[in-house]
Amino acid sequence: MAVAVYAVISYIVFSVQYILQGVGEGMLPVLSYAYGAGQYDRFRQYRRESGYCLLVLSTGLCVAVEWLTPYLGSGFGLSVESIPVFCRGMRISALAFLLMGFVKFHISCENAMQHVAAALFLTYVESLVAAPLLLWSLPIWLKLDGIWWSLFGTAAVMLLL
Repeated sequence: MAVAVYAVISYIVFSVQYILQGVGEGMLPVLSYAYGAGQYDRFRQYRRESGYCLLVLSTGLCVAVEWLTPYLGSGFGLSVESIPVFCRGMRISALAFLLMGFVKFHISCENAMQHVAAALFLTYVESLVAAPLLLWSLPIWLKLDGIWWSLFGTAAVMLLL
């Protein structure tokens, strides 16, 4: 049951993550041009406006998923017994939406400023260190909920880095 729930949550999380990542990837050429042209005021303005967009978008997606969670599980064909597990896991995982867009956007900003080493560091630390470490350690203390909290934890660690 947990594997089926994880599969559905992952599908939803990755779809939202791509939407949030699109803000940074979409702004990358504009940010890069402004930074490369020495238009630092414009760069900061674009970055600030993108941050506002991310704030509204990530909050809206978090609220939408929270509201739709009871319907999403059955829409994906989860069993009646797994719906409560899905609802709990999806609601915890949706909290990560509030952070993950900013993490991806920061990496795009690093690329725009040609800080390639920093961008690569953040990308690989997330995938190879933070996420696996939290996926392994949090379930020890939080059981199944640790899997759902690891997504939020990974985003929080990456935002701090």
